[in-house]
Amino acid sequence: MLNLPLVRARIVEQRGVWMEELAELRQVDPFQALVSEILPLLDAMRWLEKRGAQVLRPQAPSWRDAPAWMLGHKLVIHRRPHGKVLVVGPGNYPLFLPGVQALQAVVAGNTVMIKPQRGAEAPMRRLVRLLHDCGLPGASLELLESDTQAVYASLEAGADLVVLTGSLETGQKLLPVCAQKPVPTIAELSGHDLVVLGPDADVAVALGALNWSRQLNHGNTCMCPKRVWSALPLGQEVDVPVTRYQDFTQLTEWLGQERHGLGISLFGGPNWVDQVLPHCRSGFVTVNDIIAPTADPRAPFGGRGLSGFGVTRGAEGLLAMTYPQAVFTNRGPRFHLWPPSGRELALMQAYTDWSHGRGWRRIKAGMAMGWAWGRLVLRLARRPGGVKPIWSETSEWRSVCVSGFDGRI
Repeated sequence: MLNLPLVRARIVEQRGVWMEELAELRQVDPFQALVSEILPLLDAMRWLEKRGAQVLRPQAPSWRDAPAWMLGHKLVIHRRPHGKVLVVGPGNYPLFLPGVQALQAVVAGNTVMIKPQRGAEAPMRRLVRLLHDCGLPGASLELLESDTQAVYASLEAGADLVVLTGSLETGQKLLPVCAQKPVPTIAELSGHDLVVLGPDADVAVALGALNWSRQLNHGNTCMCPKRVWSALPLGQEVDVPVTRYQDFTQLTEWLGQERHGLGISLFGGPNWVDQVLPHCRSGFVTVNDIIAPTADPRAPFGGRGLSGFGVTRGAEGLLAMTYPQAVFTNRGPRFHLWPPSGRELALMQAYTDWSHGRGWRRIKAGMAMGWAWGRLVLRLARRPGGVKPIWSETSEWRSVCVSGFDGRI
């Protein structure tokens, strides 16, 4: 059994090796390697330790929300693993992104195959080895070759879910293949992210955040802003295209036409932000900040439109590694199995009027239902032996229920 606290402790103990390897691979300083890959991965592990079982436990919806004619049924919704999950990792964050996705899939009960980006295999190889050393069975997690053919071979072998992080071009090649199988897919296809400055924005803060984001990982981040829309003159050189919008109406029109939907960064006062937020059609929004808050392990991460679909991370991302299975248990009468009496339509019409009608129609329906239930009790009383528990599975009851059944559906 996988021991996640031990995994975290081992990474901390070997932190220098992990940082050095990631810094050399990504050509960044050790600080960036630590805060953008190792620390977010550790935080995600701890969240899984604390909340994973709670998120995945069976849920029993309240009986108060059930239709009255189904009160004899018990409903429990279970989360079942998809089976074999293929994780296609990126090259820009080769440890954090596929690492969290793989761990969520494993915790949800799946077996996982990871295809790393060519040239970025080392961090994931190190993580897989550590997970096996800390109790994860070898069959539960496999590191594939970094060749693209490994993806297609896994699909042919029967992958049940694909989790892809990559470019739009990569998605356009892989998604049609998944659709032909068909295999459900979670796809994060990068963004063409946007920064929006309101009329009361702190320009210095916005420009500082924008410049920082362009330097993070040399700008090789899926959430790195590519455009700025501003209500204010910025007054200095900005290394991304800047467009002035005239008023709030024009801004909301532009936001409604957005085709990319990974992230939007808003800079402005709280009132302006509250007005703009409902028009932001993106997977996440940062307010008076850029990129950094998205490392929060509680938050789902994913895009929409040309930026993909589905989410990873957080409770929603963990649930996405499963499918819901509704289990119904009948604990009451099975009227639908009775031989027809010719009165079923009238009874269900009365029930429909009582349950969903109003006024005098509902009153009349209630009286009709009372009369129908009275006739039902009378029918039971006239049976040999009087009124018996109608939910009991006696041989006599079974014979009545299946009389005339010829085995065809």
